[in-house]
Amino acid sequence: MKTRIGIRSEDRNPWERRAPLIPSHVRELQQNYPLEVWVQPSATRVFSDDDYRREGAVIARDLSPCQVIIAIKEIPSALILPEKAYLFFSHTAKGQAQNMGMLRQLEVKRCTLIDYEKITDEQGRRLVFFGRQAGQAGMADTLWALGQ
Repeated sequence: MKTRIGIRSEDRNPWERRAPLIPSHVRELQQNYPLEVWVQPSATRVFSDDDYRREGAVIARDLSPCQVIIAIKEIPSALILPEKAYLFFSHTAKGQAQNMGMLRQLEVKRCTLIDYEKITDEQGRRLVFFGRQAGQAGMADTLWALGQ
């Protein structure tokens, strides 16, 4: 049986265009591992739904058949599905109060959280992060938001 990985459409910020996996990586993963990738449709993601479909992804709003769900930003508490493994930046590692409800829902619904901020090497250095490009993307987002 293939493991199903779901890619959430980002809804934290209306301008969010990032994706946790690019379409060519979806193809590579599905060719090399017993995986099926499902992608929630998104009108704002930098890659279109058709880009993912061409690489073999299933486009579906409902990710409940997926065992693993990946995203970039926090997930609204009401949208957390029970007994799933989630990978995303939860912004809870420093006790950020605004995300404690979400963290509690993950616990109550018996989910596994793999927080990108906590993936580190032997010296405690983060391995998943956005470097210089994050600042550039932040500037572009700010200018876009001001233009709106």
